[in-house]
Amino acid sequence: MQQQFVHIKSLEKYHPGYKDRNLIWCKVYFNMVNADPEFEMLEEIDKWRFIAFIMLELQYKKPVPINNDYLTRKGYNLKKRPISLTLKMLHNFIDVVTEDSGLPLQACYTDKIREDKIREDKIPPTKDDVENYIKENEYPINANKWYNHYQAKGWLVGKTKMKDWKAAVRTWLPDKKKEEAWFD
Repeated sequence: MQQQFVHIKSLEKYHPGYKDRNLIWCKVYFNMVNADPEFEMLEEIDKWRFIAFIMLELQYKKPVPINNDYLTRKGYNLKKRPISLTLKMLHNFIDVVTEDSGLPLQACYTDKIREDKIREDKIPPTKDDVENYIKENEYPINANKWYNHYQAKGWLVGKTKMKDWKAAVRTWLPDKKKEEAWFD
């Protein structure tokens, strides 16, 4: 049987934009832990295993091998709950892949994430990008006013070229909303 790996769907959202730096953190969203009905229905052990899968894949920049010895060394207690059951429970959050499955597993893996991130955060964004981002996050910001402001300024923040338009959107939030958005 060919070696299988766990690949986190939408991995980029747990460590956005920092692929070229030393890994010291990952994001786990409060709305995932407290408001995602699929996540809330998981057993406690599966929730923590999912978070561990995220951290392992981010740390090693490749999908996590499904290997009992490896997972045991990484702290998974497979006597408590078989990994096969966890994989079934996490099916909405992960893909189980093999080396020939078409999903990238080697060096091209991080390149694909980087390319996706560049496309996602292109500057300047389209007006639709801005409107969708503001709407998705329910930010109390006028998207047209924000877009026109930065378009008129040549996509500069002060005298510096804008690097992260989503962060620039969040700076327009009232102080209370800024604190909440910091965790998004």
